[in-house]
Amino acid sequence: RTRSIAIEVTELALPDEVAPHSPRPPLEESAVDDIAAQLADEEWLRATPGDMTVFEGEQWEAFRSEHAAFAEALRRCTQALGSERIWDNELEEAFGNLYRQSRWTSRAVLAEAPGREQAILFLRRLLSERPSYRRRAAEC
Repeated sequence: RTRSIAIEVTELALPDEVAPHSPRPPLEESAVDDIAAQLADEEWLRATPGDMTVFEGEQWEAFRSEHAAFAEALRRCTQALGSERIWDNELEEAFGNLYRQSRWTSRAVLAEAPGREQAILFLRRLLSERPSYRRRAAEC
């Protein structure tokens, strides 16, 4: 017979940081509601959906060299916002990549990421068209 041993790692992670090689824990239902409300906030409407200019310049290059996988996820979401063909054909792939990468990225990096506004616009549109993604979108 096989024995399973549970190991507690919660003490390894600070509340706003991700322990190495560990995703953030799932959200409580009330937190999902709060985040969904924040995504509906009009503040995010200042950014132009699909604006790829946020992925240019020294700040972007520095971010991309340090967080390559997450940077690529942000870029793909923005491309999907700017092209109906990409949105229709690659939505699930772009969202899945954003979801995985954001779960493994610290909140500090998420808050300062160039293109963050594009990701939020992507999530807003996703929620408006596919409400079944609500929990996973909130966890990004």
